[in-house]
Amino acid sequence: MKSLFLAINHCHTNGVVHRDLKPENIMYKEAGGLGEVKIIDFGLSKLTHDPSLYTMRSLVGTPYYVAPEVLSGEYSRECDCWSLGVIMYAVLSGCLPFYGATTQEVFDQIKHTEVSFDYDEFRGISLSARDLIRHLLCKDKDARFSCAQALAHPWFTEASSLTGMKRSFDPRILDKLKSYRGVSSLRKEALNILVKMLD
Repeated sequence: MKSLFLAINHCHTNGVVHRDLKPENIMYKEAGGLGEVKIIDFGLSKLTHDPSLYTMRSLVGTPYYVAPEVLSGEYSRECDCWSLGVIMYAVLSGCLPFYGATTQEVFDQIKHTEVSFDYDEFRGISLSARDLIRHLLCKDKDARFSCAQALAHPWFTEASSLTGMKRSFDPRILDKLKSYRGVSSLRKEALNILVKMLD
């Protein structure tokens, strides 16, 4: 997650809003035993002079990861931070924060339902991680954390203190990621890579 926030912070600083962040647009390159995270597919991205002030109106993105203001048709770079919040939620729990049987149900959840951690999968997830997710999945885009604010969150300090320690993930979460429902073969392949990184 730190690599993703650093990369998107760099994009935003240089006037680029990705607008379609999701697991299948995140690749993992292994080189000499060191892993490197890459963000791909900038086909829907927007280059602006000042992404903090520029307002976009096109309805773009992938339903599960799209921010509520995108659905309202007036948004800026904060939409990327929402998507990173959805990705973080999914990586930590194996679940999506907003889910429905149809695209419209997903959009209704995104617009009207607050993020919930009332799942067994969140029992072992720290309060600090939940706090960061809440700040990223804040429906008020002006109150939502930027990438820079996310990187300054205590969760990253806590996570870095675990460097070198073997971290175990709930096998149920890994199983959920492996059998991610209703996804394309490309998305499944991207998630399989993610699972290998976590396992």
